[in-house]
Amino acid sequence: MNRKYIIVNIYIIYKALKKVKERSYIKKTRLERGIIIIIILSLGMSIFPTHVSSTTQINHNEKPGEIFFGLKSHVDITWDENETYNQIMPLEEVRVLSFNISYWVTWGILGQLTNYYLKDRGVNINIEIINKPDFCNAYLDENEISIPFPKKQNIKELYNNFIRIFLKLDAPAFEAFNITLQATMESEIKGPLGFITFLSPANKIVNITLLPDYYGNVGYLLPEGNIIETPPLVEKQLPIKLYNFGNGKSLIESEIISAPSDFIVYLDPENLILDVLENKTIYLKVIAPSNFSGIETITSMFTPSFLGRPDLKGQPEIITFYCNYNPS
Repeated sequence: MNRKYIIVNIYIIYKALKKVKERSYIKKTRLERGIIIIIILSLGMSIFPTHVSSTTQINHNEKPGEIFFGLKSHVDITWDENETYNQIMPLEEVRVLSFNISYWVTWGILGQLTNYYLKDRGVNINIEIINKPDFCNAYLDENEISIPFPKKQNIKELYNNFIRIFLKLDAPAFEAFNITLQATMESEIKGPLGFITFLSPANKIVNITLLPDYYGNVGYLLPEGNIIETPPLVEKQLPIKLYNFGNGKSLIESEIISAPSDFIVYLDPENLILDVLENKTIYLKVIAPSNFSGIETITSMFTPSFLGRPDLKGQPEIITFYCNYNPS
């Protein structure tokens, strides 16, 4: 390092420290001790090459000299991963996830002295959601927080915040997605003439990974209505168009839950497999007994379940049909 450059920097730092002293922030002995340490270390740098420890965290957006002298800011976002293991049910649940913002500093040569000067300040940190899928609505309880300045290096100051998550129906079942959070401490404090950074900014980006639950939802359309004329011993049928309005590929199980005991009633086919928003037609088939006349009711039920997981069922849809025959 050029000795002239060192002397200039020592003089600049001396003037800055003297100005701080005149404002009664530090005692004279601390000022003198600080100047002596700077002179010794600066002379040492002119003789020996400068190395950075492998454990030192370097902000590659800053010059090495700024990190060497100033306070290095650090910010982090953490949460309990157990809170993200359970799936979120679309349309029915607002998931509230707690997370912590932490801030701490590490010291350079003037770290302790600078820390003393800044200790009464608050640190403002902005938090924002910078990416999420369209099927996800997410809101932060607080977008800007204030954290006390740490009294020592490597002492984390914590602030608890919350994110509220709601999923629309088109969130695909059991397909992981990310919500990307960013925390930014933008304040930067420069020394005299802007040569040295007394406090650097900091930024952290994290992904919170979540999983939508299965939302089973079957819909139907009756192209020919729900009344069927059933003369005795003649097979009649009505079409039922079924839709998968859920968020995953589904097995639609159909069954007759009530019918006259002397009628022959069945659904063809008995079950359907439907992709999301797909529709297929199933038929109600009826044969009335030889002595039938009047009106009877038949009730059917259609239940969606996630394909391959019969234990994951959606809300069943119940349809009532009327069999009618009035001979003249």
